[in-house]
Amino acid sequence: MLGEGSDTFRSLRSLDVYPPAFIHTYVGNVDQLHERAKAAGADVTDLGTAPVGDRRFTATDPEGQLWVFAQRVR
Repeated sequence: MLGEGSDTFRSLRSLDVYPPAFIHTYVGNVDQLHERAKAAGADVTDLGTAPVGDRRFTATDPEGQLWVFAQRVR
């Protein structure tokens, strides 16, 4: 977020709007991060391997933003 939202600011979730983009980030140990996220009660998908060789999962934050966490394995 850049700056501060005014009193009239409304998040995408409160407007019932699907996020226009998702955030994709590479991590050093995606299996460990997935386990930590699940243990914390995060809304995550199962781990999988993408056709390009990344091991990854997605998570949805409380505002409805979609995140992809991946690790290159091939």
